[in-house]
Amino acid sequence: MDRYTIVRTLRDAIYGKVVLARCNESKKDELVAIKMMSLVQLHSRKGLRIGLNIKEDGLQEFAILKELTPHPSLLHLLDHFEHENMLCLVSVYCPYGELLDQINCPNKMTTRGLDEAMAAKWFKQITQGLLHIHNSGIAHRDLSLENVLIDQQQHCRICDFGLATQHGENAKGRVGKLFYMAPEVYLGDQQSYNGFAADIWSLGIMLFILVSGLPPLEIPGEKDRRFRIIRQEGIRVLVKMWGVRVSNRVLDLISQLLKVQPDERLSLELVLQHPWLAPDNNNNVEESSSRHSITSDSLHDSKGKSAFEDNQTCVG
Repeated sequence: MDRYTIVRTLRDAIYGKVVLARCNESKKDELVAIKMMSLVQLHSRKGLRIGLNIKEDGLQEFAILKELTPHPSLLHLLDHFEHENMLCLVSVYCPYGELLDQINCPNKMTTRGLDEAMAAKWFKQITQGLLHIHNSGIAHRDLSLENVLIDQQQHCRICDFGLATQHGENAKGRVGKLFYMAPEVYLGDQQSYNGFAADIWSLGIMLFILVSGLPPLEIPGEKDRRFRIIRQEGIRVLVKMWGVRVSNRVLDLISQLLKVQPDERLSLELVLQHPWLAPDNNNNVEESSSRHSITSDSLHDSKGKSAFEDNQTCVG
């Protein structure tokens, strides 16, 4: 721990806490985030405060982070070490918070999503990061706007690999957040599924929320009327019912991601070639809200709640 000086605690974590620290070996007094996790709790798979068995595997996350090569759209490891029976994972400090904070700010006068030009920029970064993860043989399985952080350069970084697996083609278990969970993952306690395809569904949910400000469904199963509409008639019908104003191009992309049949979902390579992400896409501004600006805040000051349940720290 001699290489770092702790500035303050940013937030509690399942197995410990996340702190803001200054790198003593940096000439520029570089700030970093350090996730400090109790080794006892990690090995027992019990949360430090809740004391319950949990699905997030901190040791698996550590192994996967060591496996992944650096990428601009990932919150990769800068350093790691043990200190006072704590496993410490050092990463880039992201002062602009969770991506979801950009949509769910208390001072916003509307529930509308982001300007489509800004949404396209960030969505492309996320997709590039996810492609890098998949090309490394890893399925994330917990993709969400809460698990994307914005760094000092206002670049999106995918984080939280506690549910990721290197057995993506034959994944098992119902994991992740219900809002973002693919239908086959919802049934994951009964059957195996392709974790890579499940990530693409989650990507589609993220995009829908980015441009609309609302989740399209609550449960990815037949009990949810909105899910039944998506399965039977497609996302376009739901958008029309809600009166959500988005461009035709982004709606086309969303509809190709939110296919109930996993093998019908658009590949990540084709997502990156979609016209909505083209530099000359002029549909972004016409039917989207005013341009979005963000101001600095602490990413790790978020309290970990779903932003659809409570207000979060506003960074926009």
